Amino acid sequence: MTAMSGWVGAGAVILAAACVSPQPQGGPADSASVAQQPVAAPRDSVLRPPPEPMDRRPWVPNTDSLRITADTARPAPQPSAPPRQAQAPTARPGEWTAGTVSVRREGMRPATLRTVRTGRHAGFDRVVFEFGGDRVPGYHLEYVDSPVRKCGSGDATQVAGQGWLQVRTTPARAHTEAGQATVTHREWKLGMPALKELELTCDFEADVTWVLGVGSPSRYRVQELSNPARLVVDVRH
Repeated sequence: MTAMSGWVGAGAVILAAACVSPQPQGGPADSASVAQQPVAAPRDSVLRPPPEPMDRRPWVPNTDSLRITADTARPAPQPSAPPRQAQAPTARPGEWTAGTVSVRREGMRPATLRTVRTGRHAGFDRVVFEFGGDRVPGYHLEYVDSPVRKCGSGDATQVAGQGWLQVRTTPARAHTEAGQATVTHREWKLGMPALKELELTCDFEADVTWVLGVGSPSRYRVQELSNPARLVVDVRH
């Protein structure tokens, strides 16, 4: 039994030795075989293009593009409509009004103012402008602000009252061809309920204008009469 156990152990040792692969020796042949095997390049050795040089100049904005952008982004301003001015209502001759009355007469010769008369009536005061010929010239009536001014010099003139009704007639004149005045009284005070003063403010270039100073801007009316030609202005008390 003892001898058989020894043989078995020896055989196991021999079999184990045969299964183990021989280790390479450090000779020249071994070095050559190692050199023929390809060696993988390290990852850091991959070739890359050289970096581009850094632009260190200061940044300057493109003002042309900015200007174009600003101009195209902002809409062009539209011209604003002129503000509307309040206008006094226009009345026809014969109507009572506190606004304006206007009648144009084209193509006629200047009418000569012959006389001016005033009178007091029930409920209103009256002024009559009488002209030579058979036709009243054009006229424009409206209340004006103070101070009242003369047309030639532009100087202010004092007209009594708290309202000033301007009566402008054209084409008309208050003087003869020789330049002599046809109306003697061109300014006088009046003690009537409505009319306080009457003054001629213009007799120039076919324009004859009178201003009626009244106690307050009351309603008035305008009428045309004929034989002789007369322009009648009534102002309510």
